[in-house]
Amino acid sequence: MFATHSSIFIETKEVHKIRKVSCVESVKGSEVKSFSLAELHDSLEVYVKESTINNQIKNILGNDLSEAVFSDKAVLLEGTTDHACIKGIVDSYFGTDYFERLGINYVVCGSKTNIILYAQY
Repeated sequence: MFATHSSIFIETKEVHKIRKVSCVESVKGSEVKSFSLAELHDSLEVYVKESTINNQIKNILGNDLSEAVFSDKAVLLEGTTDHACIKGIVDSYFGTDYFERLGINYVVCGSKTNIILYAQY
């Protein structure tokens, strides 16, 4: 067992073995979450073809796996231009790295059709 927030120990082919343990404020104790490709397929079958999920999931998990797994909240963005604009606006109003200091990560999805895949994860 490893307890880490480092992406070095995470492999996309074994994503089903990853567990995220979080403190739960409303009760004394912890919450454990895991990831299942089968659950992802089930939750998206109405919106996205299974072949699309299978083609995109390795890229999604490989590119932003640590951001997705270790963040409590995330801002999902279509592309790098959106990221630059939104981050610039937020930082100009609230100070440099405002969201990051709150534990909120920006995640670039790569396309508008990928946003639903990231949102489910």
